[in-house]
Amino acid sequence: MSDIFIVGPARSGTSWLQTMLAEHPDVASPPETGLFVEFVAPMERAWQRHRQQLQTARTDGERMNVQGLATVLTSDDMLQWYRALCTTVRERVIAEKSGATRLLEKTPDHAMCLDVIWKVLPEARVLFLVRDPRETVRSMLQASSEPWGHWASIAVEGAADRWLRNVRVPLAHRDDDRMLTVRYEDLRADDRQLRAISDFLGFGDPSEWMKSSVDASPGERRSTIVAGEAAAEGLASCEIAGFSYHDRTRQRELTQYEIAYVESRCRDEMLALGYTVGSVRPPVAFRARRSVRFGGLRARHYWRRYTKSRRRG
Repeated sequence: MSDIFIVGPARSGTSWLQTMLAEHPDVASPPETGLFVEFVAPMERAWQRHRQQLQTARTDGERMNVQGLATVLTSDDMLQWYRALCTTVRERVIAEKSGATRLLEKTPDHAMCLDVIWKVLPEARVLFLVRDPRETVRSMLQASSEPWGHWASIAVEGAADRWLRNVRVPLAHRDDDRMLTVRYEDLRADDRQLRAISDFLGFGDPSEWMKSSVDASPGERRSTIVAGEAAAEGLASCEIAGFSYHDRTRQRELTQYEIAYVESRCRDEMLALGYTVGSVRPPVAFRARRSVRFGGLRARHYWRRYTKSRRRG
């Protein structure tokens, strides 16, 4: 059976959906691996650069020194390499759950790697879980103040960019029958959405395999598998104090500027996904404030680069 990938913006319920589906007896699921976004996709980009060197050498052969891994391997060799890595990951995870036959992998940033995923695993099934960016951004900004939220963007600009980068590629593949698009709000409100997901994956009726309630907490639903060096260190997933699939308390609300920024930045994608836009009137001098904020962000970026270079020097 095909492997399963859950992708989408962070703080859109991807961990919640993963741990529900991981209760199925045929499925074994690890914590986020970054398998494609951090390993396979960077290797593929490097390989394509090496192939491009050969293309350039064909054009400017007399002036080019042919080099790179493409002088030794072929594209088929690289594809087999990627598949061997994926097979190793799958076998290690499946071995940890008796009776399991399918790997369920959830890394939100794999949304940017769909072309590579399907190149390596043509039969892979993808669940694209998306949430209203206003709520995703709010949740991410709230998460940035939590002990477990070191990864989260601390400003609306960065949080909106994170939402966009994990939405644009899946949107370009909306007609691919190997991917199912699900809105978080619909999944929370309608039990039929979980049934549609289950049917898409060939799981059957959720009532026959779900062990916990839909709204169980991370502590109650321990369905992901930790192996490898993490297991040797006695580490587990989703056990950080305060971590939640959903915002149990809303400690952070977006300002009028932040809502206006998200709506202006993500407008086209929001409309494509069926979200309404323009619920809040932009604050006075919105564009001027946005320009000032971007100027400040750029200044901080270049200052960090400067101080790092000074320390290295």
